[in-house]
Amino acid sequence: MLIKNQIYEAAIVDYTSEGQGIAKIDGCAVFIPNAIFGEKCRVRIEVAKKSWAAGKIVDVLDYPGNSVYVVKGKYEYMIPAVSEFLEDVNVDGGYIKVKLLEGMAVG
Repeated sequence: MLIKNQIYEAAIVDYTSEGQGIAKIDGCAVFIPNAIFGEKCRVRIEVAKKSWAAGKIVDVLDYPGNSVYVVKGKYEYMIPAVSEFLEDVNVDGGYIKVKLLEGMAVG
């Protein structure tokens, strides 16, 4: 069983149907919001149960093979720079319109 408030290194290996990242740490499934498939990160465990845990990214150690757009404001979002997420890129207009999976955005 993982320990609450402990920080672990993990790789995001899958997504839930709601869009949360899934990592495996010591055989335990860890659900991590705003995670990107393939990224390696340090995760603080916020809920620790016998067979699963929930955590929060405290540091990204290595991004996946694609570039990532970091959008900062009240919350920070990391959007993969791949066609599945990019709806419109307008360099002259100075904006990028993205498509988010359910569960990627807070609020």
